Amino acid sequence: MKTLITYASKTGTTEKCAKEINRQLKNSKMVNILNQNEDINRYDCIVVGTPIRMGMIDKKIKKF
Repeated sequence: MKTLITYASKTGTTEKCAKEINRQLKNSKMVNILNQNEDINRYDCIVVGTPIRMGMIDKKIKKF
């Protein structure tokens, strides 16, 4: 199963979590939402990581 891990991170905490998930999963690829050029149709599973500030998710992730 191919997995895409996409995330947004301002302080690096979400990126750190995404790296750990990527390390644990086989056949996965980690992509920052700012550099998102992946065809999501090529993946069986998509993991989305976002910081939460004042009860709101990141705007870039919301748009994604």
